Amino acid sequence: MYRLGFVALLGACSTSPSPAGLEPMISVDMFNSQLRVGIGLQLKAEDVSATFRGKTIVGEPLDLGSGVNIAGEGYVLLFDVDHPVVADEPVVIDIDGIATTITAPPQFDQVQVPQTMSRSQPATISWATTSADAMQWMVESSTCVAGYGSIAPGAASVTFAPSDWHRQDGVDPNASCPTTVRLFRDRSGTLDPAFADAHGNEFGYAKFELIYDASFSSTP
Repeated sequence: MYRLGFVALLGACSTSPSPAGLEPMISVDMFNSQLRVGIGLQLKAEDVSATFRGKTIVGEPLDLGSGVNIAGEGYVLLFDVDHPVVADEPVVIDIDGIATTITAPPQFDQVQVPQTMSRSQPATISWATTSADAMQWMVESSTCVAGYGSIAPGAASVTFAPSDWHRQDGVDPNASCPTTVRLFRDRSGTLDPAFADAHGNEFGYAKFELIYDASFSSTP
């Protein structure tokens, strides 16, 4: 499950040969052994592709099913990765001849996760490599608790306070359960100025997100 992954497409009145109005929404996600490029466009594009480690995949518009009335397009391009990405490794996304390069933030490496975390005491997950990129966390799976929050850029750890955990409805406060906290590290890219409206306002976004799942037993 991807938190941000592919974004919802917005409606548009008409297509245009100009890049203005395409408003690319580009999300590159690296999780386990797969790199996923999600692209949403406000208008229809002629050609969309992504290049990673010398391999280029040409995108095919998503089948959005019957009853969907939008003028835009969506794409999901998948690359199998035989070894993890490294910091600053590029992915190039080409939309109608206009290239956007997004570089990877560093991986969460040498992650230290306690086997158990008490919901009533502070607990910490730490890692080795730091960066100035934005970070967040959220409970990805648990029958006991929910929660999410931000992590300071440059931090090498996140400490959870008892107030960070929100017990699921109907759960016994003394219950324990397997829990996975998903860590996110995000790096924004820069879209070409050609993607702007008639007034020169830039729209859309480009982001590279690395994901790490930390699993433990949640205890009272």
